[in-house]
Amino acid sequence: MQRIPTLLACLAALLPLMSPAQPASAPTDPYLWLEDVQGERALTWAREQNALTQRELEASPDFKPIYDRLLSIYDSKARIPAISKDGAYYYNFWRDAEHVRGLWRRTTLAEYRKDSPAWETVLDLDALASAEKENWVWKGADWLRPGYERCLLHLSRGGGDAVVVREFDAATKSFVTDQGFNLPEAKTGVSWGDRDRLYVATNFGPGSLTDSGYARVVREWRRGTPLGAARPVFEGAATDVSVRSWVSERFGYHREFIRRSITFFTGETHLRQGDKLVRLDVPADAQVGTFKEFITVTLRSAWTVGGKTYAAGALLLAPWDRFLAGGRDFAVLFQPGPRTSLAGFTTTKSHLILNELDQVRNRLYLVTYEGGAWRRMPMDTPEFGSVSVSSVEEESDDYFLNVAGFLTPSSLYLGTVGTAKRELLKQLPAFFDTAGLEVAQQEAVSKDGTRVPYFQVSRKGLRLDGSNPTLLYGYGGFEISMTPTYSAGTGAAWLERGGVYVLANIRGGGEFGPAWHQAALKENRQRAYDDFIAIGEDLIARRVTSTPHLGIMGGSNGGLLMGVMLTQRPDLFGAVVCQVPLLDMRRYNQLLAGASWMGEYGNPDVPAEWAYISRYSPYQNVRPDAKYPRVLFTTSTRDDRVHPGHARKMAAKLEAQGVRLADAFRGIGPRRPPAGRPTFQTAGRRSPHQQAPGKRQARAHAAEDDLVAVVEDALFGGPAERHRDARRAGVAVLADRHDELVVRDADAAAHGLEDAFVGLVRHDPRDVLGLQVLAHERLLDLLGEADDRVLEHRGPVHLQVEILQVAARRIGDGIERAAARPLDRLELRRVARQPHVVQPVAARARREDRRARTVAEEKRRAVVLGIRDAREELRGDHDQVLRRAAADERAAHLQRIQPAGARGVQVEGQRPRDAQLPGQGARHRGHRLVGDERRHDDAVDVARLHARLVEGVVHGLHREARRSLVDRGVAAFLDAGEVDHLLLGPVRKRF
Repeated sequence: MQRIPTLLACLAALLPLMSPAQPASAPTDPYLWLEDVQGERALTWAREQNALTQRELEASPDFKPIYDRLLSIYDSKARIPAISKDGAYYYNFWRDAEHVRGLWRRTTLAEYRKDSPAWETVLDLDALASAEKENWVWKGADWLRPGYERCLLHLSRGGGDAVVVREFDAATKSFVTDQGFNLPEAKTGVSWGDRDRLYVATNFGPGSLTDSGYARVVREWRRGTPLGAARPVFEGAATDVSVRSWVSERFGYHREFIRRSITFFTGETHLRQGDKLVRLDVPADAQVGTFKEFITVTLRSAWTVGGKTYAAGALLLAPWDRFLAGGRDFAVLFQPGPRTSLAGFTTTKSHLILNELDQVRNRLYLVTYEGGAWRRMPMDTPEFGSVSVSSVEEESDDYFLNVAGFLTPSSLYLGTVGTAKRELLKQLPAFFDTAGLEVAQQEAVSKDGTRVPYFQVSRKGLRLDGSNPTLLYGYGGFEISMTPTYSAGTGAAWLERGGVYVLANIRGGGEFGPAWHQAALKENRQRAYDDFIAIGEDLIARRVTSTPHLGIMGGSNGGLLMGVMLTQRPDLFGAVVCQVPLLDMRRYNQLLAGASWMGEYGNPDVPAEWAYISRYSPYQNVRPDAKYPRVLFTTSTRDDRVHPGHARKMAAKLEAQGVRLADAFRGIGPRRPPAGRPTFQTAGRRSPHQQAPGKRQARAHAAEDDLVAVVEDALFGGPAERHRDARRAGVAVLADRHDELVVRDADAAAHGLEDAFVGLVRHDPRDVLGLQVLAHERLLDLLGEADDRVLEHRGPVHLQVEILQVAARRIGDGIERAAARPLDRLELRRVARQPHVVQPVAARARREDRRARTVAEEKRRAVVLGIRDAREELRGDHDQVLRRAAADERAAHLQRIQPAGARGVQVEGQRPRDAQLPGQGARHRGHRLVGDERRHDDAVDVARLHARLVEGVVHGLHREARRSLVDRGVAAFLDAGEVDHLLLGPVRKRF
């Protein structure tokens, strides 16, 4: 089977403030020692981090049951044995709990059809590893065709790309020791020329490798001669990615090829004819194949030749003899569309089967050569799911069809071209309960207006209240398409427990062909990241989830994506799983296979290219003052493609810079892990997902985090037009839910508040201070209105106090930040017009703590009565001042607000007015607007007072058993002499 695109020996990398471009000679990296893969110091550090991670994960009561469930799935024998027909037998490589390294085995089709086939063991890898004291990992076999009596086995020490190659006799089931072809460990590529001749691309010694660590020389090795005597056939340049050979021995045609990969996506293909190499005249980024007497050409860019222009993504075909003679008249077997692409194709004895993606959904088409023309017919395919097809053998028109979906276990069918019936050979059992789940396809609009699709798997009738735990997975690179697959682990640990799973189809992938990939190459890389951000924002805008409940995950190139999301949008995501990532893009091309990916990302050693790479490189964009969500890094010392130093250094840098990490998984799961270091874990240890909130304590934490997100979203959220009537809707929700404001409905209350607060964003977004003050007032007011009804319930009322405490503290912090910087004209005008005041909320006392309440009751009652009387007296003055301030729109050019004693509001160049601000009492203090000086004013003092209010009044109420309200709250403000500046809000009789 041929796939689009063909990858080299690897799938590339399994991964807001703009940083200025750094010069080629970057500053010394203090964590370079962590790039020593097997260095004792680095390994000791990694073990320490692993211990922290393991201890934290295993502390969760959910860890053991999830771990056991996943292990039973991974060790289950209820799996489809993947088979390939090689000669007379169907071969399979099998691993389970009893065969950790695996069995290479074979059977017949008649046996395979049975529920329990009889298998003949060809090679026991566990026994081989034990006998040779090696950690062998199976890497496949290359057969000698057409006889299939010999093959070349590839064995890896530990699972890396470097392999040992050994010739194997399938008839005797033993390695060939007498003049056998055996190669030492290296990143080796081999192909059979014939029984006694091999093409070998490997490490032949100094100067034989490219900068990417792959072979740059292909030699022809004859049996019975030493490898050193093998004759060179082709040599590439050190700057190339690699060179390799491949031989087509099908349909009675023997053709030998050499491929020079200049970059990851471009190169030269040569056909060997005798001792002569003929370079094929096709575009450098095209892929060449062969089908019987025809050459196939798959384009990645538009090609104008022979008076015609063929589109990027097209599949062309022409007779070999005419092509080699100079003819360039091609038949077009696939023509791409705006939202269609070619996922791959396979060939049977007489047909080609095309696998196309239409709106990221697989569609199969049969192409047949009849009467001198090519005829195309559709084949049946499912609506949702992934479909792969491969020919059984070249001597027949039989094919294997594998169908899988998010909710549909993989099924293997045997079909024959020309018949509609397909035989179901094997089907996976359902490893998780799919009842009530559904798959939908949605679209988000990226920053530049591009529509970006994504799949969503969730419960039917999903409650769109923003509280659903959601896992968003992404990759976005190397023209790899993300299509639906059946993941038993994701289903059992996430979907079955109430989570939402989302698969992103961002640019950089191959969902819509080469153009979709090329749109995010090199200097345009940010588009892929903007697409992912847009999907996250769309999930929140659709109320599927919210920041505290939105986790993201990706590996390799997807790990780079996770690193960028962590550093560019830490405010958008609640948790990050960053797997085997690329993170230090300043040095990625110097680490392992990194240089082979410069066609995707660019060369950081070129200043012009580092200029755009540096803007997103996660390792260089960590900010000590940022607040990041929790992140789990995974990597492996045996990964010889993506260097483990990326994940190691990122974790160390986060820890050393004192980055303030979030103190919980922010609602992704029910538990709140302790604050501390970034978590770190080596690959191989599975980390289960957290479950959705389910118990009372879980709901309490989820509700608390929800309300924090509500307030933050209100202050710094998206476009106001999204919720024009949100304020009215939010209040209505609160009114409807008064009688249900108990723990089980805390989420509903929080989202009612969210609607109300989003309406506040209709104010000018630059008016940060005024908006924060107003939002603070509204928050306390709304919670105060609900207080009486809440206290009538027997539920844990202290939850409401906890919610208020966290929410108010967050707002207070925001006001402090806003007050610490100069105010612009627009802000000053807004502050002058808005009530820069706060309303202390009525206390939520715990019914259980009656004795503590009684001790403080009298002191509080006196304060309450005084506040209530003061508010009644001030209400009229407050309304009068607001009307007069609104009439002074022309004051927009003035620069600051400055205390001016009791002279009222004065505009420079005008007579002072005698208006009083709300809160004037024994100490009358007004405001004067002045022209040029930039100083903070009474509004800033009030802003700072807000923060103290949180710590004094609200926090004091929550801790009243230890210290009374008067001691910790009101007294602090009386001492500060600022109480008469507060427009004190509605205070309830019930405390």
